[in-house]
Amino acid sequence: MTEPPAATLPEAPPAEPWSILGMRFVLELVGWTSFGIWGWSIGDGSLPGGFLAVSFVAVSVAAWGVFRVPNDPPGKLDPPIRVSGWARLAVELAFFALAAPGLWLSGYRAASETLLTAVSLLYVVTWDRQRWLVQQ
Repeated sequence: MTEPPAATLPEAPPAEPWSILGMRFVLELVGWTSFGIWGWSIGDGSLPGGFLAVSFVAVSVAAWGVFRVPNDPPGKLDPPIRVSGWARLAVELAFFALAAPGLWLSGYRAASETLLTAVSLLYVVTWDRQRWLVQQ
């Protein structure tokens, strides 16, 4: 008798130190905060602004957490919605590409430029993760 083939696990991503994972998490928090500030400023700080702030944050958190590549830290092997590495990279870049101008349009130019600089540096430093993503 032959044994059934073992289930193949997705290729493991390159190891990242906790400092890089921590920086990614901080940038996610800054991005979500940026969406909240943007929504609040669109509504002029009134009740509609609060609604927009909560809505912008909720949509961005959902997109960030749902569209995942299996085995991408700190994700799970079985994400809610599996996407290709290209799609995940597009979600991440779109997230930051919207968060930074949102800050800029809200009157926080320096914060917007700092966010873009930090994200750019992180993506350069973690080039092996980007390469891994596009191969998925």
